[in-house]
Amino acid sequence: MFKRALMIAGAVALSGAANASQLSLELNNRSVATGLVAQLGPNAQFFADYTYNERHGNLINAGLRAIKTVDQHNFGVGMKYVGLDARHGDNANGAAFGVNYSTFIAPKVSVATSAHYAPSVLLSSSIDSYYDWDVKASYAMMDNLDLYTGYKLSRFNYERADHLKFDNRVYLGARFRF
Repeated sequence: MFKRALMIAGAVALSGAANASQLSLELNNRSVATGLVAQLGPNAQFFADYTYNERHGNLINAGLRAIKTVDQHNFGVGMKYVGLDARHGDNANGAAFGVNYSTFIAPKVSVATSAHYAPSVLLSSSIDSYYDWDVKASYAMMDNLDLYTGYKLSRFNYERADHLKFDNRVYLGARFRF
């Protein structure tokens, strides 16, 4: 099931890469993540990302969000598919609701945050809940390149087993805009 979802998300991501408005790469000492964002219209985005964590396995997210820009403030609300191929423990699939916000605090400096949550009714049977949140600060090195650092937490709460903090990391990243 997970491999099929990964193949479908990969095909969508590759087809979306031609229309991508952003590509990103994040690194820390235990994981690597890559992602893309594609504008579907003036107020809608498709996003997808893949994370490999050497301790916990593979995580894929793909979704849609509605966006609104007011002055330098960007707001988003959406839903995403979450797929976990756990190295130890049960795999998970489901849907999560989320919000994101970003703003410029100086001419080349911005901050952003996002949060997603899925109750058990939207997840596979062995998962009680899922949440993630991310906060980052970016610096625009060039017109089409941002360097950033941030902190990300992704957690799967199992019904009858230990909980899995898939991601609990500080990271460095680069985002390319087209």
